[in-house]
Amino acid sequence: MAANDLLLTLNAGSSSLKFSLYKAQPELSMLAHGQVEGLGDSPRLQAELGAGTRLQQPLRHDAAVGDHELALQAILDVLTHHFHGEVVSAVSHRVVHGGPEFAAPQLIDSALLAQLERHPEGLAMRELSQRLMVTGGNITGITDQLESEGLVVREAHPSDRRSFTVKLTPQGRRQFKRMAATHEQWVVELLGGWSAEQKTELYGLMAVLKNHLGALDAAAAASAVATPSPVSKEKKK
Repeated sequence: MAANDLLLTLNAGSSSLKFSLYKAQPELSMLAHGQVEGLGDSPRLQAELGAGTRLQQPLRHDAAVGDHELALQAILDVLTHHFHGEVVSAVSHRVVHGGPEFAAPQLIDSALLAQLERHPEGLAMRELSQRLMVTGGNITGITDQLESEGLVVREAHPSDRRSFTVKLTPQGRRQFKRMAATHEQWVVELLGGWSAEQKTELYGLMAVLKNHLGALDAAAAASAVATPSPVSKEKKK
């Protein structure tokens, strides 16, 4: 990025669209921020554009256009007018609204659900932790939440009474299929302009990264086992 290039961030919710505009260099600094709220009812734009400049204005609801598109156009119009001649070099977008597929709040623990979908017989908590490369505490917390939503069930492990096996419920399987369909469409759109060679290179790099992270975890675990704690040293004395 050049010194004068700008970074635009967007955060889309079900009834709002928030934005922030940053100067990228020499240090990341915010130039403007605001939101369009009231989408679906009475949309209105609020913005702080730096140097004490504040803007508040209602927007005309247009069902034919769609409120999110209307909100984005209003934000771009204001930023283009106020920062005329500046170049936006990158845009980041955080999605917190599930669109037509998910109208209510949804869990985003699709990686765990995907593992269980591949193994209908269930997986032990320890194995889930290894497959997802997260701590056992994280797996327990995720499983607790999914179980409270009726998406997974814990059963006694057939050979280890101290462990549990986690399985998808029928509701969890239906939920995962909806999530997988949405995710697949997103991936297809994301990689739509990539050549087969570029996709193959990306997959290879991701595999290298995964193996590297696995090696780091294994090294950390081995180091923890090899290094005696202060308590164990005291006992030896």
